[in-house]
Amino acid sequence: MAETRFTLIQRMKDSPDENSWVDFDQTYRPYIIGIVRKMNYDFHENEDLAQMIMLKLWKSLGNFEYRPGECKFRSWVAVVARNTFLKQVSLKRNKVFKDIDDNVEIEGASLPEIENVAFEEWKDFILQKALSITGEQFSEQVFEIFLKFSKGMKPDEIAAETGVASNTVYVYKKRVEAVLKKEILRLNQELG
Repeated sequence: MAETRFTLIQRMKDSPDENSWVDFDQTYRPYIIGIVRKMNYDFHENEDLAQMIMLKLWKSLGNFEYRPGECKFRSWVAVVARNTFLKQVSLKRNKVFKDIDDNVEIEGASLPEIENVAFEEWKDFILQKALSITGEQFSEQVFEIFLKFSKGMKPDEIAAETGVASNTVYVYKKRVEAVLKKEILRLNQELG
C-alpha cells in the first residue's frame, strides 16, 4: 500500500477513472461494510447500503477538502455513512407508516450512535489490515506465537505447545507487537 490516502483521494478528484475507483473501493469498502453491519441495518440490505455510501462518497469527493490536523478522511466517511443510513431508515419508515396511515407522526427512534460505531469499526478495520501486513513480515511460527499470546494463552502453555522456550515466546511477542504498533500508526496516517 504505497499510495497515501491523500494521493488516492486526489486521483479520484482529478481523474476519476476505473482504476482509481477500484483502488478506492478496495481500500475503504471493508470499513464501510463494517459500519453498516454494526448499525444493525437489515442484514439482507447491507451490501446495498454499503454501495449507496460508496457511491455518495465518490459523488461528493469533490466537496472533501483535505486539511491535515483539522479534518480526518475517516470522519468525513463516517458523516456520509451516517447521513446515508439516516436517509434510508427514514425512507423505509415513511413507506411503512404511509402504508398504515398517511397522518402518522414518526417519533425519533433510538438509532445507534453512528460516529461511535464508525470509530470502533475504524479501529477494527485498521487492526485487521495491520495484522495482515505484519504477519507477512514474520515467519508463520513467530506470528502464530504472537496470536496465541494475544488470545490470552500463557507463555508456558505456548512454549509447551510450540516447543519454543518461554523467554523466546516473550521475545517473539515483543518483536511482533512493535511492528504491529508501527503499522497501525502508519495505516491510521495514510487512510484515516
